[in-house]
Amino acid sequence: MGRFIIVALALAVAGCKTSFVPDRLPARFETEPGSLASFWKGVHVQGFACAPDAVYLGVDRSGIFKFDWNGHLLKHVDAPNHTGDVYWYDGRLYTSVDVLDGPRPRRSGIVQVYDAELNLLQEAFLEQGIDGICAKDGILYLGMNNVPAQHRVNQIGRMDAKTLEFLGRVDIDYGHDTSWGTQNITTDGENFWVEFYSKMPLAVFDRDWKPVRALDFKSNQGFDFLPAPFQGERPAFARGRNFRRGEEPAYRIDFFEFDGTQMVPAAELMR
Repeated sequence: MGRFIIVALALAVAGCKTSFVPDRLPARFETEPGSLASFWKGVHVQGFACAPDAVYLGVDRSGIFKFDWNGHLLKHVDAPNHTGDVYWYDGRLYTSVDVLDGPRPRRSGIVQVYDAELNLLQEAFLEQGIDGICAKDGILYLGMNNVPAQHRVNQIGRMDAKTLEFLGRVDIDYGHDTSWGTQNITTDGENFWVEFYSKMPLAVFDRDWKPVRALDFKSNQGFDFLPAPFQGERPAFARGRNFRRGEEPAYRIDFFEFDGTQMVPAAELMR
């Protein structure tokens, strides 16, 4: 039937919308028109998380959105302040909140943990702002906000993924000046893939946070490693795109395979 056929799974429950779990890479994912606009309070989608049967968006000041793989909105919950990057790990959604206003100190951080249905399970408060987030081997890794001035060294915070106990920070440097800090973080299980706020190359670090490579691949509107239903012989990733000025709030995700030197779009793989 072909390597890239999407297997549609019909829902038996009356009144439910059709969903699917992709067998391999679809060409793209797009949110259904109007699904974000109803709850829109912010500026942009910063991060997304790809679970095997859902896509979760973290939206500045607008909360968290759960979509099926057809782009239909399944659920929305309000979240405090600026929800940044989000990450699906071990059956839970981990979210990074950068506090911009309210009762907590400005530029402090909150890690919130939700179940698959977006019920809040845990939260932990940090004195420093955070943005990028991912998890590996029971440890959460957090992009700790730095300063707007150009700088080389950025901070990665570490937390226990179960208890949310803060375990310290790691300094990282991949040889480029950056502004602020890490916007999105993901992992392929071995290396960490980091997108900084600056329009700099996508950075890859090993498990000890030593630089491995830098790719000329712009991904500062959301980036994630894809779950098992997408994976083939080469690692598969997803990159998001926010709406442009004048468009209605919307979000699109495109899919890629890393061939060892560059990201290859799914559309080219399907030819």
